[in-house]
Amino acid sequence: MDAMAVEQVLENLLSNAVRYGAGQPIEVVLASDGHVARISVRDEGIGISERDQAQIFNRFHTLPRISPKGGFGVGLWLTRRLVGAMQGKVMVSSHPGMGSTFTVKLPLRPSDADGH
Repeated sequence: MDAMAVEQVLENLLSNAVRYGAGQPIEVVLASDGHVARISVRDEGIGISERDQAQIFNRFHTLPRISPKGGFGVGLWLTRRLVGAMQGKVMVSSHPGMGSTFTVKLPLRPSDADGH
């Protein structure tokens, strides 16, 4: 894992949780099974529709926000690219009015090209 990339990913997810979380608590969970590290950021905010969930990782896509401090719509796009560069995955689970959970899974060891 690239420590600076992981820091940027976490910063992006946390800033979105603050921006869209309606001032409610934010839960951050870090876990590992020895092979994969998992980072989850959950807010209790406005949530994301299914239609928007399909687009939020696109560059320059933004959602209506509660806070006047908006972004440019590149945070989640960059997050997906950084996670992908580390051979990981980023996923979202959300329902409008019920908050969102973003989960990042990152391998703790790089994959061997020959499968060993």
